[in-house]
Amino acid sequence: MVAGALVGRLASVWGSMLRTYFNYPPALALLVLPVVLIVVTVIAESLRRRALRLWGASPFAFRRRGFGFLSFSALLSGLTLLVTGIAGPQWGLDTMPEPAIGRDLVCVLDMSRSMLAEDVLPNRFERAKSALEELSWAIQRRGGYRLALVVFAGRAQVFCPLTHDYDHFRGSLAQVDLVEIGIEPGPNGGGSVSGTRIGAALVAAVGAHNDSNRGFQDILLLSDGDDPVHDNEWRSGVEAARLAAIPIHVVGIGDPANDHSIPGPDGTP
Repeated sequence: MVAGALVGRLASVWGSMLRTYFNYPPALALLVLPVVLIVVTVIAESLRRRALRLWGASPFAFRRRGFGFLSFSALLSGLTLLVTGIAGPQWGLDTMPEPAIGRDLVCVLDMSRSMLAEDVLPNRFERAKSALEELSWAIQRRGGYRLALVVFAGRAQVFCPLTHDYDHFRGSLAQVDLVEIGIEPGPNGGGSVSGTRIGAALVAAVGAHNDSNRGFQDILLLSDGDDPVHDNEWRSGVEAARLAAIPIHVVGIGDPANDHSIPGPDGTP
């Protein structure tokens, strides 16, 4: 019993050691091939010598040329290295890469006209787009995350659904143009009391998520926060995110301490 337990313990330690230094330890069983080759060669050589004695051959016939020994040694070395390569030798502590635990991130980009202010260069809107692009590259290097894009002004629009295709996300981001894409009017063409509907944007961001990844979801809002109506419409979006248990991360764009002119369609303030 004690001997059996000791053997089992040694086998466990040996197996753990092999898994540390080889990616596929079972392949090392193929090392029996060089051993079999050696045994077969020894037996064949013994039979050859026996046959030569029976035929009364000269003692010089029993000698093997050095080239034959070298070729046989090279064959054994090649087989050994081949089996070792199949087993996948590895060194270091991180034998298996840790899988990236991904989250779903919906980016919400303010496209109201106040984002054309040039207190940051080239303007608030372009600076926010540049930041999102840099973020997408950083997330791509990390891996595992899904990205989506929601744009808003007087109303909200899902511009890119959740995707692992970061090139598609960046392509959608590049197509967003505050001047060319007009989303200032409110729903049903009735207009809106403000061109900055943060609450509607957050509600759209919550809707862009799905329940399959619940608990691993985030919303990133990039806005200058300029809402001249001050009707607290944003509270509806915050409440929707709270009910869905989705954190909202806010990045403020611009200088809140000073007033800045906004270029009109012809480029003049």
